[in-house]
Order: sequence, then structure tokens, then C-alpha cells
Amino acid sequence: MKIFYFLMALMVFLAIHGLLAAGVEPVATYFFVFVWWSYIFLIDSFMFWRTGTSLISRLKAKFLLLVLGSACFWIFFEILNLRIANWYYSGLSSFQLSLIIFGLLAFGSVLPGILETHEFLRFIGLGKWLEFLGWDWEKSRRFPAWKWWGRPQYLWMAIGLGMIALALLWPRYFFWMIWGAAIFIIDPQVEKDGGNSIFSEVRKGKIRTFYRLLLTGLICGVLWEGGNYWAGLKWTYSVPFVGEWKIFEMPVLGYLGFSVFAVECYVFWEWVRCHGKIKGGVT
Repeated sequence: MKIFYFLMALMVFLAIHGLLAAGVEPVATYFFVFVWWSYIFLIDSFMFWRTGTSLISRLKAKFLLLVLGSACFWIFFEILNLRIANWYYSGLSSFQLSLIIFGLLAFGSVLPGILETHEFLRFIGLGKWLEFLGWDWEKSRRFPAWKWWGRPQYLWMAIGLGMIALALLWPRYFFWMIWGAAIFIIDPQVEKDGGNSIFSEVRKGKIRTFYRLLLTGLICGVLWEGGNYWAGLKWTYSVPFVGEWKIFEMPVLGYLGFSVFAVECYVFWEWVRCHGKIKGGVT
């Protein structure tokens, strides 16, 4: 039964690409939503098949809370974008109910995609592969293991709020600060609430989750931009200074922001889990 779940998810994932190639609607227009959700279920089904557990199987009905939290989290960035104007949507028609559904599904897929990918990288033993390639974890963790990470808590939260203020006041020069500000604001609270705090782990020299999240963001960023590039309804970027060289629609340097964003997503979900008393989160 577990492998049946995986095979079905794989067939749907491949079928979505076939429908795009054939120009079949609504896949051709809303390709991003179709391919990204099929990817989420593909990874989840693989994890369930290989380990007997997965993000969806652990959260059960509360997975909907993850989707809702994801949509709310990304809407926060959409609100900031009204000022910084770094991306806009093309291919939009007149206001329709389908656009609302598209937006909720697209925004709601952000956190599930990040967490599923992070869990998959942990399963395949990312740390062991990097050690095989010559990355000495013992040496690389000495610099991050700084006792002041996240302390005092209110100072770091103030830094995060200051970053958002700078981005809103002078967006041309500080637009990039929105990709990271939430970590400083939320993570100290996660630690205070007893959740899995990134600052707390790094302070103890436990850096694998942090590094894994950075790679998670980069992988998801490439997949996001690839799915967006082929979609009829898509977003495009208007980024000062770094907009010339692109991979898909994203300026090359912009992919660094995806890595930081993955950390933001992780700490936000930890904050939601702590306050919602949700068990069965990311392994």
C-alpha cells in the first residue's frame, strides 16, 4: 500500500509535465500549482514508502493548518512587496474566483514544499555525503558556535524589525533585508517557547539543520523558478542592481535569498507548532 501511494504520486507528477507539453488547460496556465503540489505528494509518498512515516501522515488533518499558515506567511511578503516592488504577476486576467483559488494553493504550498524537501535531504544523509566530499563538520561548526546567537532575545528581535523598517524606507538599497528579518524576530521566540530554535542549535555547535535548510532553499528555489518559467500565469522580477543575469526569471544572486527564506519558513512553522501545540512536525 505504501508503494502504491508513491507510484500514484509519481504517475501524477509525470502526467502533469505531459499535459503541459500538450498545452492542456488548466495545467498550461496554472502549471506552477499543479507541478508543485504533485512534487510535495511525490516526496511525501516516497518518505512514507521508505520510512513508514511522512510529514502528512504525522500531521494528518493538521496538515491543513500547515497549508493555511503557509498562505498567511507568504501573504506577509506580498504585503511587503507592495512597497519594495521586487516581483509582479503576469498573465492575469480579470478578477476571477479561480485566481483566488490559485493564490491560496500557490501560497499554501510554500511551507509544505520546504519542509518535505528538508526531510528528504535528511533521509538521504546530506551530512554524510558532504563529509565524503571532504567537508569537515567538526571544523565548520566552530565559527557558528557563538554563544551570543539569539541572545539577548529582544535585541535580535529588534534587529529583525529594524531590517524590515530599512527595507520599507529605502527599498532600492535594502529590499534584500526582508529575506532574513523574520528569522531574527521569530526564532528567539521559538527558543523561549521550547521549540526547535536555529539560534539555539547553532550556539551548541549543531549546524546540520542550518546547512540542510540552506541547501533546501536553493533546491526549492530552482524548482519554484522552473515551474514558474513554464507557466502561463507567472511572476517576474524587477530587482535593482542584480537583474541582468538570470536563471529562469530569477536574477542569479536572488537564489541566495531562497536559502535564507528556507530558514525563515522552518522557524515560522516551529513557532506555529509551539503555539498550536502541534506534534508530529519535521523529523
